[in-house]
Amino acid sequence: MKETRKIEIELSNKTRQTAECTISKFCEESPTATVRVKYSYQLPITHSIFEYYKNAHHDEYRHVIDEILERGAKAIIVNKSDILTRVNVYALESTLTNGQFLSKFELDLNDSNFMQVGYITNDGIEHVEPTVLNAALTYVINRYALSVYNDIIPMSRFEQSDYYTRKIRLVKE
Repeated sequence: MKETRKIEIELSNKTRQTAECTISKFCEESPTATVRVKYSYQLPITHSIFEYYKNAHHDEYRHVIDEILERGAKAIIVNKSDILTRVNVYALESTLTNGQFLSKFELDLNDSNFMQVGYITNDGIEHVEPTVLNAALTYVINRYALSVYNDIIPMSRFEQSDYYTRKIRLVKE
């Protein structure tokens, strides 16, 4: 059984946004569900990922950042999908009445993290089509996130670039 609902999410960078989700249950009486959330976020050109690749003269992917800046990019856009498992159906439904966020669920790391990456130019046009440049941009973001996570880049100096869903609550439609 599947149903599509409006949901408010809080990401790991503590920003909130409304998104659409698909709630799947094994059967009508099932006490838990799987929730697939699709959302987007942007990394503006002031984000430390740009500084890191601009100053990384040895990095083979510096040209990717140079290229999107030459094209007049004002931000990197990331469209993402997270799969939340073991979501208590009754607790999720109660968020409609009590307004509280639900944070007791598991993020499926094996099937989550579908990412479609692109950039937004100064004229507001989104370029998220599957191109070689956008595929390289996806690699740049993943590599940067892993470098921060593994302390290759000190976290105190650089910002998070790969966000995930931390809390959810249903929204009245």
